[in-house]
Amino acid sequence: MLVRLPDNLGARVEVLGLSGHINDVPLVPLIARVRRRLRWQAAFEGGARAGVLAAAAMLVGIYLLRLHLIARRGLVGFALAAVALVVAGAVAWAMRRIPNDRAAAVADSSHGLHDRLRSALAFLGEREPSAFMQAAIADAERAAGAV
Repeated sequence: MLVRLPDNLGARVEVLGLSGHINDVPLVPLIARVRRRLRWQAAFEGGARAGVLAAAAMLVGIYLLRLHLIARRGLVGFALAAVALVVAGAVAWAMRRIPNDRAAAVADSSHGLHDRLRSALAFLGEREPSAFMQAAIADAERAAGAV
């Protein structure tokens, strides 16, 4: 039975007779790892998208250099701006919010878990879960070991 126990240590759960802190449930570290990987993926995607803009900026700088409208120092400024643009794009995309629900859905789809992790994550937030919810949580914990 899944029950919240009152104490000063935060939320505790009891699943099928095993008690512990909610962060000890194997799903929580798994979701954290998936979120971290999604954050890195987003950073690379943002950097790549900003890299296209940075390349365009460099082409403009080279064009202006060939027209003798800027000196070589100006081209160095364009290069620094291009690098800053790529870094800013990577940081901006990495800082985007990644909800636990999305991370669970990505892990479910990439490992063929048919929405087990996502459902169990939703069931963990219930105050009084049914026997079905407890069984789904236990099933997701077993499946999380293979992820």
